[in-house]
Amino acid sequence: MLDGQFPVNPETSARVSKSALFASLPPEWPEDLMPAIRQAVAVSGRKVVVLDDDPTGTQTVHDIPVWTEWSVESLRAEFANDFPAFFILTNSRSLPAAEAGQLNREIARNLADAATAAASAEPRQGASGVIPGEGRRDACPTTPTMISEEKSALSPEKGRSIPSGPEFSSSTADHRRLLRPYVVVSRGDSTLRGHFEAEIEGLSEVLGPFDGVLLVPFFETGGRITINDIHYLGEGDWLTPVSETQFARDVTFGYGRSNLREWVEEKTAGRIRADDVAAIPIQTIRHGGPEKVCDELMRLGGRRICVVNIASGRDLQVFVRGLLEAEAGGKRFLYRTAASFAAVRSGIAPRPLLTRADLGLDEPAASPANGGDALPASSPGGESRSASERSVAPKRVGEGSASAGGLVVVGSYVPISSEQLERLLAANRTVNVEVEVRAVLSEGSRAEEIERASRVVNDALQRNQDAVLYTSRQLVIGPDPVESLSICRRVSESLMEILGRVRARPRFIIAKGGITSSDVATRGLRVRRAMVLGQILPGIPLWRLGEESRWPGLIYVSFPGNLGGPDALLETVEKLAVNNRMNKTTGAPCLA
Repeated sequence: MLDGQFPVNPETSARVSKSALFASLPPEWPEDLMPAIRQAVAVSGRKVVVLDDDPTGTQTVHDIPVWTEWSVESLRAEFANDFPAFFILTNSRSLPAAEAGQLNREIARNLADAATAAASAEPRQGASGVIPGEGRRDACPTTPTMISEEKSALSPEKGRSIPSGPEFSSSTADHRRLLRPYVVVSRGDSTLRGHFEAEIEGLSEVLGPFDGVLLVPFFETGGRITINDIHYLGEGDWLTPVSETQFARDVTFGYGRSNLREWVEEKTAGRIRADDVAAIPIQTIRHGGPEKVCDELMRLGGRRICVVNIASGRDLQVFVRGLLEAEAGGKRFLYRTAASFAAVRSGIAPRPLLTRADLGLDEPAASPANGGDALPASSPGGESRSASERSVAPKRVGEGSASAGGLVVVGSYVPISSEQLERLLAANRTVNVEVEVRAVLSEGSRAEEIERASRVVNDALQRNQDAVLYTSRQLVIGPDPVESLSICRRVSESLMEILGRVRARPRFIIAKGGITSSDVATRGLRVRRAMVLGQILPGIPLWRLGEESRWPGLIYVSFPGNLGGPDALLETVEKLAVNNRMNKTTGAPCLA
């Protein structure tokens, strides 16, 4: 399908030297704060719920469950276990704005109901929900504490905020005194694509009121940093304001401002003025540390949007530590962030990249090509698992077909993806199956194109060859963003129909592009719950599929469209290939 459509690729003109800009900043905070963050997270008892608008937001975590559905029953089970966080894959980036907002309202209502039910069924000692208007303090606590029951008249600051609905929905108002504590991360793209206002509005109407909406698009692995309120994309020693990159020219989510305060004004069509957006400077973070961050956050009120300037992982630690203190003091925030924040806020420390030994790829396989026994992995019901069970089980994670090849599905159209695809195809190690977009958009040729592509993929996998299924690179867009999204969905339906005709269980599946990854997981593989094992390359998450999926235990890589060097896709394929050996094609399997 069409992940990220770019009609032009302009030359950047506002680059700045990273080394020079960093030299002008104060030194980083000297202390590693992750131990204190993990302690504060544990003391608070608050579960971190990440609503991910595409599956690539799991790129900074490990040993964490991800759901593709959000029934109250499923959420209740997840609230009852001991994982510090879980992800809900919404795929809302592929929807029109109104539908994305409504979807977030639906999930928020289910979260509120599930959290209340979980608290009612199993009261937790020493854990209390953050109730709007209660437990407020006018200063930051000096140590992580639970929220007290005392009240104070903390006045919200004046200034515009996103227009809000009722302070309480029926879900929150009816059960104010018994909530399983949790916080919500609205995970968006680090290059600022996504339905920012619609999703924040939807969540706020149901789960609010909030004292502030924290905007943190920092993503260290991808070089996305914010300094002086300007969001940059880094490459080598150069930083380019994001509005000068190809991502800003996305047909659906394009924008013209790199200053995040101005970006908020642009994305809200002026309903929130740039001058009314708060900001926490890097100077505050590096000079004042967590205590000063907490002081700044305690002053927020009225759901005011606050830009957080972050240039390093240590900056993020300082901010999160101060945030946890402010929340312990009774403040309530909604987070709109990129992937790095979710991991640190959950207290999840980085782990080394996954190896072939971790994944058991050189071990004999135990299940046949067309199925086999399900892995006794994480249950779709969300039961707690021991620490040993959460770890990667080398001989079981890669359980599948030793005789089938792997499958790569590429739908992303961002220039980075196209370059990576070109490098993979040029390596002459895969069977390359191009799906002609115009053919599947035409009723007269759609069936024939799907049949042809399906046949070639099946033949390759059964011959123990890795196959690449990709959309033709000629861009096809509609006259407006809504029609462009419609084209995306129609192409995606064709790709999913091809995947549905694959008979042999692949050794692994790599899906390139956020929207493509979501469709492959939910529609093509029927995933309800999976476990994020870690990263196969920096920022590239690898899942183990749940027992309810089409191929239980399958290795699944959700490869972001906008991440990685030119050879990253090729490196991932080679890392997962049988015996790590080159697997050259014969003939010309792709006849578009």
